[in-house]
Amino acid sequence: MKKYKFRLQTVLDIKEKKLEQKLLELARIADVLNKEVEIEKQLVNEQNTLQSKIVAISTIDSPQSLLEIQNARHYWSTLGTKIANQKERIKNVKVFLQAKQTEVNEAVKEKKVLENLKEKEEEKFYKEFLAYERRELDEMATGRFIRQTAQG
Repeated sequence: MKKYKFRLQTVLDIKEKKLEQKLLELARIADVLNKEVEIEKQLVNEQNTLQSKIVAISTIDSPQSLLEIQNARHYWSTLGTKIANQKERIKNVKVFLQAKQTEVNEAVKEKKVLENLKEKEEEKFYKEFLAYERRELDEMATGRFIRQTAQG
């Protein structure tokens, strides 16, 4: 039996490689997002710990504790700025992630279209091949029948 060969197989292969590449890029961006979120959590934890320290220091009544509170509050506000910047970075990475997800979805659609085309063409090829084979067998049977009736 004759084997089917898809005429656009090289295009399909290219689309598959393109999809794999985009999936890898998506995974890398998701990894970056996870790291940025983790950094934000660490900054928030550090800020909460510092606030607890400020509360603990404020119960002590000494000139040195006032200086420590002042320094801690300054650092606390610095952490607040870092957290705000980190949230902005996370927002930017999420936008980039969404754009990459859209690209992946488009690549999946392109590949699926080619796969469906391949499937339909392959089905058509085998139907035509089977019809041809049936015609050939019918002709052979008819030829035998004619020879047998002519001899008999």
